[in-house]
Amino acid sequence: MDQENLELKKEQGETEIPVKTESAKSSDETEEIETTAVEEDEAEEEATPESLLIKTQKELDEFKSKYFYLAAEMDNLKKRSEKERSNYIKYSNENILRDLIDVQDNFERTVNALRNDPDEKMKNIVFGIDMIANQFMEVLGNYGLKKLDCLGKEFDPNFHEALGKKFVENKKEMEILEVSMNGFMINDRLLREAKVIVNQKDDEENK
Repeated sequence: MDQENLELKKEQGETEIPVKTESAKSSDETEEIETTAVEEDEAEEEATPESLLIKTQKELDEFKSKYFYLAAEMDNLKKRSEKERSNYIKYSNENILRDLIDVQDNFERTVNALRNDPDEKMKNIVFGIDMIANQFMEVLGNYGLKKLDCLGKEFDPNFHEALGKKFVENKKEMEILEVSMNGFMINDRLLREAKVIVNQKDDEENK
Protein backbone atom coordinates (compact mmCIF):
# COMPACT_ATOMS: atom_id res chain seq x y z
CA MET A 1 0.00 0.00 0.00
CA ASP A 2 2.83 2.37 0.85
CA GLN A 3 4.59 1.47 -2.39
CA GLU A 4 1.43 2.32 -4.36
CA ASN A 5 1.12 5.72 -2.58
CA LEU A 6 4.76 6.50 -3.35
CA GLU A 7 4.32 5.65 -7.00
CA LEU A 8 1.12 7.74 -7.10
CA LYS A 9 2.96 10.77 -5.62
CA LYS A 10 5.79 10.37 -8.11
CA GLU A 11 3.26 10.34 -10.94
CA GLN A 12 1.69 13.56 -9.54
CA GLY A 13 5.14 15.23 -9.34
CA GLU A 14 5.28 15.35 -5.53
CA THR A 15 8.47 14.71 -3.60
CA GLU A 16 8.39 12.96 -0.27
CA ILE A 17 10.04 14.99 2.53
CA PRO A 18 12.12 12.77 4.75
CA VAL A 19 11.13 12.98 8.41
CA LYS A 20 13.68 12.41 11.13
CA THR A 21 12.85 9.80 13.62
CA GLU A 22 13.37 10.17 17.35
CA SER A 23 16.47 8.03 17.15
CA ALA A 24 17.94 10.30 14.45
CA LYS A 25 17.27 13.44 16.56
CA SER A 26 18.93 11.87 19.57
CA SER A 27 21.94 10.97 17.44
CA ASP A 28 22.32 14.61 16.22
CA GLU A 29 22.08 16.01 19.75
CA THR A 30 24.70 13.56 20.95
CA GLU A 31 27.05 14.64 18.14
CA GLU A 32 26.59 18.36 19.11
CA ILE A 33 27.35 17.65 22.78
CA GLU A 34 30.44 15.68 21.83
CA THR A 35 31.61 18.50 19.53
CA THR A 36 31.14 21.11 22.32
CA ALA A 37 33.01 18.92 24.79
CA VAL A 38 35.88 18.50 22.35
CA GLU A 39 36.08 22.30 21.83
CA GLU A 40 36.13 22.88 25.61
CA ASP A 41 38.87 20.28 26.01
CA GLU A 42 40.90 21.98 23.31
CA ALA A 43 40.40 25.38 25.05
CA GLU A 44 41.57 23.92 28.35
CA GLU A 45 44.59 22.43 26.65
CA GLU A 46 45.44 25.85 25.16
CA ALA A 47 45.06 27.59 28.61
CA THR A 48 48.48 26.75 30.03
CA PRO A 49 49.41 27.44 33.68
CA GLU A 50 51.53 30.38 32.51
CA SER A 51 48.63 31.98 30.64
CA LEU A 52 46.29 31.42 33.59
CA LEU A 53 48.84 33.03 35.91
CA ILE A 54 49.17 36.05 33.61
CA LYS A 55 45.38 36.38 33.39
CA THR A 56 44.98 36.11 37.16
CA GLN A 57 47.76 38.66 37.76
CA LYS A 58 46.14 41.08 35.32
CA GLU A 59 42.78 40.78 37.07
CA LEU A 60 44.49 41.28 40.43
CA ASP A 61 46.29 44.41 39.17
CA GLU A 62 43.00 45.85 37.88
CA PHE A 63 41.33 45.15 41.22
CA LYS A 64 44.20 46.81 43.12
CA SER A 65 44.06 49.85 40.84
CA LYS A 66 40.30 50.27 41.42
CA TYR A 67 40.71 49.71 45.16
CA PHE A 68 43.49 52.28 45.56
CA TYR A 69 41.55 54.80 43.44
CA LEU A 70 38.44 54.43 45.59
CA ALA A 71 40.52 54.56 48.78
CA ALA A 72 42.16 57.82 47.60
CA GLU A 73 38.77 59.30 46.73
CA MET A 74 37.39 58.42 50.16
CA ASP A 75 40.44 59.92 51.87
CA ASN A 76 40.12 63.17 49.87
CA LEU A 77 36.42 63.35 50.65
CA LYS A 78 37.14 62.88 54.35
CA LYS A 79 39.80 65.63 54.29
CA ARG A 80 37.49 68.04 52.45
CA SER A 81 34.69 67.38 54.92
CA GLU A 82 37.01 67.93 57.89
CA LYS A 83 38.34 71.18 56.37
CA GLU A 84 34.84 72.50 55.65
CA ARG A 85 33.74 71.62 59.17
CA SER A 86 36.83 73.28 60.66
CA ASN A 87 36.32 76.44 58.58
CA TYR A 88 32.67 76.58 59.56
CA ILE A 89 33.57 76.41 63.25
CA LYS A 90 36.40 78.96 62.88
CA TYR A 91 34.51 81.52 60.80
CA SER A 92 30.84 80.97 61.67
CA ASN A 93 30.94 84.01 64.00
CA GLU A 94 32.52 86.32 61.41
CA ASN A 95 29.45 88.47 60.72
CA ILE A 96 28.50 89.05 64.34
CA LEU A 97 32.11 89.81 65.29
CA ARG A 98 32.29 92.32 62.44
CA ASP A 99 29.39 94.19 64.05
CA LEU A 100 30.74 93.92 67.59
CA ILE A 101 34.09 95.51 66.75
CA ASP A 102 32.16 98.72 66.05
CA VAL A 103 31.08 98.61 69.70
CA GLN A 104 34.71 98.13 70.70
CA ASP A 105 35.65 101.15 68.58
CA ASN A 106 33.12 103.28 70.43
CA PHE A 107 34.53 102.17 73.79
CA GLU A 108 38.03 103.23 72.71
CA ARG A 109 36.88 106.56 71.27
CA THR A 110 35.10 107.39 74.51
CA VAL A 111 38.12 106.51 76.63
CA ASN A 112 40.52 108.47 74.40
CA ALA A 113 38.25 111.51 74.41
CA LEU A 114 37.91 111.64 78.20
CA ARG A 115 41.27 110.28 79.28
CA ASN A 116 42.87 113.71 79.89
CA ASP A 117 39.90 115.23 81.69
CA PRO A 118 41.19 116.74 85.00
CA ASP A 119 38.00 115.99 86.93
CA GLU A 120 38.53 113.09 89.38
CA LYS A 121 34.99 111.78 88.98
CA MET A 122 35.43 111.69 85.21
CA LYS A 123 38.75 109.87 85.63
CA ASN A 124 36.96 107.17 87.62
CA ILE A 125 34.31 106.89 84.91
CA VAL A 126 36.98 106.60 82.22
CA PHE A 127 38.75 103.94 84.26
CA GLY A 128 35.50 101.95 84.50
CA ILE A 129 34.78 102.27 80.78
CA ASP A 130 38.34 101.23 79.93
CA MET A 131 38.05 98.18 82.17
CA ILE A 132 34.76 97.16 80.49
CA ALA A 133 36.31 97.68 77.05
CA ASN A 134 39.23 95.38 77.92
CA GLN A 135 36.89 92.74 79.31
CA PHE A 136 34.72 92.99 76.20
CA MET A 137 37.80 92.48 74.00
CA GLU A 138 38.77 89.39 76.01
CA VAL A 139 35.33 87.88 75.41
CA LEU A 140 35.60 88.54 71.68
CA GLY A 141 39.06 86.97 71.75
CA ASN A 142 37.49 83.72 72.97
CA TYR A 143 35.75 83.53 69.59
CA GLY A 144 38.91 84.02 67.55
CA LEU A 145 39.03 87.83 67.32
CA LYS A 146 42.47 89.39 67.59
CA LYS A 147 43.54 93.02 67.29
CA LEU A 148 46.33 93.79 64.82
CA ASP A 149 49.51 95.10 66.41
CA CYS A 150 50.36 97.97 64.06
CA LEU A 151 52.07 100.83 65.87
CA GLY A 152 55.79 100.96 65.02
CA LYS A 153 55.47 98.18 62.44
CA GLU A 154 56.24 98.45 58.74
CA PHE A 155 53.28 99.28 56.51
CA ASP A 156 51.79 96.19 54.85
CA PRO A 157 49.04 96.79 52.26
CA ASN A 158 47.64 93.34 53.00
CA PHE A 159 46.69 94.43 56.51
CA HIS A 160 46.85 98.24 56.55
CA GLU A 161 45.17 101.14 54.79
CA ALA A 162 47.19 104.38 54.71
CA LEU A 163 44.98 107.38 55.47
CA GLY A 164 47.88 109.81 55.39
CA LYS A 165 51.58 110.33 55.85
CA LYS A 166 53.99 112.52 57.73
CA PHE A 167 57.72 112.51 58.20
CA VAL A 168 59.58 111.90 61.45
CA GLU A 169 63.36 112.05 61.17
CA ASN A 170 64.28 109.22 63.52
CA LYS A 171 61.64 106.78 62.21
CA LYS A 172 61.99 104.26 59.41
CA GLU A 173 60.50 104.84 55.99
CA MET A 174 56.88 103.54 55.84
CA GLU A 175 56.82 102.87 59.57
CA ILE A 176 53.33 103.19 61.08
CA LEU A 177 53.24 106.26 63.29
CA GLU A 178 49.57 106.40 64.23
CA VAL A 179 46.57 104.06 64.17
CA SER A 180 43.33 105.85 63.37
CA MET A 181 41.23 102.68 63.46
CA ASN A 182 42.30 99.28 64.71
CA GLY A 183 42.41 96.29 62.39
CA PHE A 184 41.23 92.83 63.41
CA MET A 185 41.82 89.21 62.50
CA ILE A 186 39.45 86.30 63.03
CA ASN A 187 41.74 83.35 63.59
CA ASP A 188 44.03 83.51 60.51
CA ARG A 189 41.71 85.59 58.30
CA LEU A 190 41.67 89.39 58.04
CA LEU A 191 38.36 90.77 59.29
CA ARG A 192 39.13 94.48 58.96
CA GLU A 193 42.27 96.26 57.86
CA ALA A 194 43.79 98.92 60.11
CA LYS A 195 43.65 102.56 59.05
CA VAL A 196 47.02 104.17 59.73
CA ILE A 197 49.36 107.12 59.25
CA VAL A 198 52.79 106.19 57.86
CA ASN A 199 56.21 107.80 58.00
CA GLN A 200 57.04 109.14 54.56
CA LYS A 201 58.55 112.30 53.14
CA ASP A 202 56.47 114.57 50.94
CA ASP A 203 57.14 114.35 47.23
CA GLU A 204 58.65 117.85 47.24
CA GLU A 205 61.11 116.90 50.00
CA ASN A 206 62.20 113.82 48.02
CA LYS A 207 63.15 115.92 44.98
